[in-house]
Amino acid sequence: MTRILICANSYPPKVGGLATYASQLALHLAKLNFNITVLASGSPAHKPVDLKNPYKIIRYSSKFDLYQKCLIEMVKADLIFIVQRGNYLTLAYHLNKFLHRPFVVALHGHEIQSKKRKNIIKKMNCASAITPVSAYTANHFKELGVNPSLIAVINNGATPIKKTDIDIRAKYKLEGKQIILTVARLIKHKGQDYLIKSLPKILEKIPSAHYLLVGDGPDKEYLEDLVFNQLSLGENVTFAGAISDENVAACYYECDIFAMISRQYKNAVEGFGIAFLEAAYAGKAAVGGDSGGIPDAVEHNHTGILVDPNDLNEIATAIIDLLQNENKRTEYGENGKNRVLKGFTWEKVAQTYANLFNNILADLKT
Repeated sequence: MTRILICANSYPPKVGGLATYASQLALHLAKLNFNITVLASGSPAHKPVDLKNPYKIIRYSSKFDLYQKCLIEMVKADLIFIVQRGNYLTLAYHLNKFLHRPFVVALHGHEIQSKKRKNIIKKMNCASAITPVSAYTANHFKELGVNPSLIAVINNGATPIKKTDIDIRAKYKLEGKQIILTVARLIKHKGQDYLIKSLPKILEKIPSAHYLLVGDGPDKEYLEDLVFNQLSLGENVTFAGAISDENVAACYYECDIFAMISRQYKNAVEGFGIAFLEAAYAGKAAVGGDSGGIPDAVEHNHTGILVDPNDLNEIATAIIDLLQNENKRTEYGENGKNRVLKGFTWEKVAQTYANLFNNILADLKT
């Protein structure tokens, strides 16, 4: 059985798109009869998570512990899959030089500091393959010097969103409201602030509009100040915070539209946007910032509307359009769900990776 080592920094019980990406690929590659080992950072709550998975998870507690365990497991593996570069790339690069152990590097956004760029690109170009999650990320790294022949774009997948009996409208007192939902960390590049700033214009046309933010993060105080003090929108915005997966699923199904107006902020950019696929799985139309890898996740005028993430008028106009047009919302939602089921399930993404890994290993034998 082929042994794959998955190297990840973000892994459950951590939350977020990268943790979902790593854990879902580990699970579905294991179902495809690969012998999967995951190397990830430890946390006080990781033991219950590790026990329920059908593959081996090794946790490290310090940089020295990481180096020691990583080298041991890399030697055992037939192929190394680096989900997040971190310290893993350097170790895989040197091991490849001595033992010809193939490695694959996934790319999710910008994720390179300029002062180390030349050395990092040199190491990446020794990989057997580079797998950006979007066309945007692929083009970004080509411009930095990654060998185009190594690049294979493999989009993210969506976890099935199961409908629950949780009454979100009752829970958050949103009866009679048209819910605009964002599920994301509260952080600048996710664009919650620009959607909040566009709300006064939205409310002029849609007085029942209500913005529901799911997630936590460093911008919470800034966003709350924007809502409650600067714009007096306390009756039109709800901060749900970090909530359970079941409650998140209920939010997806109960919202009227999903919106994430991500933009590039300093070096942060949306590499893809898994939340758009999750919303589509629940049959919801989306409004997304036309930046980063979002055009791979949202098909403009088919599953949603892409807008200039820095244009408040364009953001408001798109949201008003969807909230006023139920037929369009329904059509885009159905298109989005069909698109996810056809090409964006984690089963299909894992199969694409499996084919790539098998081809790499077969080429080594010839």
